[in-house]
Amino acid sequence: MYFEVGKKYKVKVIRFVNSGIVVELEDKTTSLIHISQISSNFVESAKDFVTMGEEYEALGVEGKSKPVELSLKYLNLSKKTSEQIEAEDSNKSFAELLEEYNIDYSKKYNDIAEYNKNKRRDRIKNKNGHKGKQNRRFDY
Repeated sequence: MYFEVGKKYKVKVIRFVNSGIVVELEDKTTSLIHISQISSNFVESAKDFVTMGEEYEALGVEGKSKPVELSLKYLNLSKKTSEQIEAEDSNKSFAELLEEYNIDYSKKYNDIAEYNKNKRRDRIKNKNGHKGKQNRRFDY
């Protein structure tokens, strides 16, 4: 979708990324709103200013990397308090939080499972005395 300078677009926040937020437009296309275009205040994390699943009206502005970019600066969003952020996170399921923070749970779980399997295998080998040359009858 091509954006026009000065035109407002209804967007819904669908993902947080390091460089800003990914939003879904009315026509189901997605776009990135850069972290510098979220607020005129200093933005350390986009989560401090916008909420996942919330709808906003973004404005088309002249961009630095693209001819026209989306911006939320004109909304004068203020930083959320820590209580507001905690309240939002407490209402989410574990899977939603993992997705929001871009954590691939299945990969991490498989890595941990593999590590534990190898640890058990090594423990069984050592218990049965399969240490190779180091396994002697008398240890001095």
